[in-house]
Amino acid sequence: RKKEREEQKALQLAMENRRRVAKGEKPLDVLKDDALDAPEDLLVSPSTDPEDKEKEKEERPDPLLNEAGHILVDAIPAFQQEQLAGQP
Repeated sequence: RKKEREEQKALQLAMENRRRVAKGEKPLDVLKDDALDAPEDLLVSPSTDPEDKEKEKEERPDPLLNEAGHILVDAIPAFQQEQLAGQP
């Protein structure tokens, strides 16, 4: 198990160093325990503000509503009464 743990730490160190080099940062010599946590730029915190959720809901298009609108527009001529000349 110790060997597996050491292999995992070496793999994590290599991955962290690749990420750091890609971001232009200096690679680490030793991986610290707190370095195993996800960096802040990779974390996505869900919004708990109801206003944000409502705004996001409004911004997304509703495909069922759009399709219902298209069906209604197509059906309007079928429900209109024919008008004869001279009659309102």
